[in-house]
Amino acid sequence: MRLYVQDRAGNTLDVIDKIYDDKHSMILASGVSTYDFTTLVIGNNAANLKEGNIVILTDRTGQGWAFTIMTLDRTNLEITCHCEDLGLELLNKNRDAWASPGTAQPFTYYFDKALSGTGWEIGINEAADLTRTLSWEGRTTALARLLSIATQFDNMELEFRVDFRNLTITKKIINVYKHRGMDRGDVQLVYGDRVSDIKQTSDLTNFHTALQGIGSQIESDDAAAPATYVDFSSIEYDDGEYFSPKGDPMVYARTANQRFNIANTYLEDFYEYDTSSPQELFNRTLTQLKKQSEVALNYDISLTEIDPALDLGDTVTILDQDFNPPLYLSARMLEIDRSYSDPSQDMATFGNFLILHDNISDQLRDLQDKVGKVQSGKTPFAWVRYADDDKGTNMSALATGKAYMAIVWNYDSAVPSDDPNDYAGHWVKVKGDPGDTGQPGPTGLDGKTSYLHIAWADSADGKTNFSTNEGGERAYIGTYSDFTEADSTSPTDYTWQLNKGAKGAVGIQGPATFIASATAPENPIKGFIWMQPDASGHLAAAHQWDGSQWVETSIAGDLIVDVLTGKIINGGEFHTNNEWDDPNAPGQKVTNTQDITKAGYTSETRRSQFGTDIVVRSDIDNYGAISVGYTNADEFDKNNPWANTVGRIMIDPITLEINFQGLGLTGDYFLSIQDAYQNDMAPSSFTYFNGYGPSSDTASDPNNGHLFRFGRTVVLNTYFKRKNGTNNGAYTDFFQLPAWARPAQTAFVYLVLAQGFATYAGQGYVYNTGKVHSGAIGGGVGKDGGEYQVFGVWQGVDITS
Repeated sequence: MRLYVQDRAGNTLDVIDKIYDDKHSMILASGVSTYDFTTLVIGNNAANLKEGNIVILTDRTGQGWAFTIMTLDRTNLEITCHCEDLGLELLNKNRDAWASPGTAQPFTYYFDKALSGTGWEIGINEAADLTRTLSWEGRTTALARLLSIATQFDNMELEFRVDFRNLTITKKIINVYKHRGMDRGDVQLVYGDRVSDIKQTSDLTNFHTALQGIGSQIESDDAAAPATYVDFSSIEYDDGEYFSPKGDPMVYARTANQRFNIANTYLEDFYEYDTSSPQELFNRTLTQLKKQSEVALNYDISLTEIDPALDLGDTVTILDQDFNPPLYLSARMLEIDRSYSDPSQDMATFGNFLILHDNISDQLRDLQDKVGKVQSGKTPFAWVRYADDDKGTNMSALATGKAYMAIVWNYDSAVPSDDPNDYAGHWVKVKGDPGDTGQPGPTGLDGKTSYLHIAWADSADGKTNFSTNEGGERAYIGTYSDFTEADSTSPTDYTWQLNKGAKGAVGIQGPATFIASATAPENPIKGFIWMQPDASGHLAAAHQWDGSQWVETSIAGDLIVDVLTGKIINGGEFHTNNEWDDPNAPGQKVTNTQDITKAGYTSETRRSQFGTDIVVRSDIDNYGAISVGYTNADEFDKNNPWANTVGRIMIDPITLEINFQGLGLTGDYFLSIQDAYQNDMAPSSFTYFNGYGPSSDTASDPNNGHLFRFGRTVVLNTYFKRKNGTNNGAYTDFFQLPAWARPAQTAFVYLVLAQGFATYAGQGYVYNTGKVHSGAIGGGVGKDGGEYQVFGVWQGVDITS
């Protein structure tokens, strides 16, 4: 995990690679997330971990997060940071009391007022069709005011998201949902597998058997008159379990009251909902009573691991066959804690539990019983198939046009069987035959007709290829029930489950398409190609079977094979396309194309880097020049791939020069092999002239000094002696340098002659031939045994051999 530390202006100050004890907490109720981590003080770039600075990270899905450092705990060894993703703009900005606007206003009216000056803007808004007349007394923070607004707009759920571009925050968005997350019918958490423990608690604290609905205040011209409110006393309702007599502003739970309360009395409470419609108020109050007239059951679920694909608000299935009685639950993820340094510490909090057994029809109860037989640690898989009759005739994975359905639970394979015998005895008719029109019945109570709605789609949230008319090849089926005959066109109204199984295992290898043989193959199939070799074994001719005879053909066209093996492949162009899961960003894909053409070799990889899509490109052109770099995907031009590059390195194959472009640089920056060249040697290996030689015959003797080259710069510092010279040490050649150290033009060096206790200094020269030549040495005459020191530095060296 890598953290980037920025100041409030967005300037990157440090990069921290080593963290531990980290926890990223995401909470559905508020939409807020926090991040805590600890890092070492020394050697980990922690100097800029200060209150108010920004910490940026990328999670396992490739999504970027920005957190404000709120508190710090320091010791001599480590720093522990607590960060929040909303920043000071929402946490520390206060909002005063608000008076009512006088008329009902949309969500955006209150949103803009609460978030003014914070830099946050609204994104998805599923509350756009609602209006409210709201007011607040007292002061509070911008965040608390926003959460209050969401609650009063039918408990909308919020998502805070930050968009990045190359570590720069470009947009801060708040999405407003009726219901975050998806119904993940494909995810089952089974006790003994990913579920390590389940604890059940029951609670009657908020239990009621009657609710009085209170709606909006009714306006009156008489200011002195007491306030009156909308109710549903004009509505009469009785479904056997719940009832509301006409003239009564309350709705009652008959069965629940008989179970938990004394006769002829009810446990009453009020329910307030801002609406002027009595029917809407009744519907909302009845829904609340259905919740409050049941014993509240809650479950603590302990997991050994969390599926990285799960997100806040997702609904999953939880099974525990060791529980008494066995549990088959639907649960929603309310909180997620993830540790990027230690995934074994990941935790999840579930809520909104629903005992699925109570919602299963009598015809499917036996299927629920079979789930109870699952052995601990094994996951049951539902096989669903459709057919024309109870024998499995024309069995299909799709429901279109089929009258029968079968569901079989299997413990070994998630891929449904296509053998009708595996579904024998499980076929249930789900589509009845049309009957004659019956006689009209007597006028009934003021009830409503319930309608079942079905839709199909190609994604778990129903938003891809959504249709209410035809299932076709769509993989998911969605359902819901209400009292409206028309089907909803909103995918979020449906509960979705997988209707089409995953791709099956690879089948048995079929017959070969190409047959190499000296004689015609027997029993050919139409389309077979017979490749006929000559006496030397080389391909001489190709024939194709047209169903009745072999016809001469050419194989110079397209050739499609799984594996092509050979010693030599002669051809013009090669192209590849590949896609795989990004190991560093779960849920993301990496795509790669590679081309070999007469223009050279090209590789393009498209992937996500810190929440931004980029294209990484490598080129080797037909002259051998190499280019490597990357471009932001939304600016990448296939026809001019290096036009908008962020960073690029080019290598010339002849000069071996390296050119750096981009990454904040202006212009071109070249680095040649001359700039990178390094060498050093003991000068005892010099070529000496005129009776001069090394100070010591031992190469490792430090008196010999050294000759160094760093790039284009050469440093000479060495000692040498006159051993049997024939001159006086002035104006003569001493020795010659190796080719890699010779200057491009004459360089000056400093020359010292030590003769006995006397020291004489003068100037020397280094020619481009490499010869070191003395000038006049003031006052000194060289003698045999006299020792010289020469020191100099020069540049512009280009010779390397």
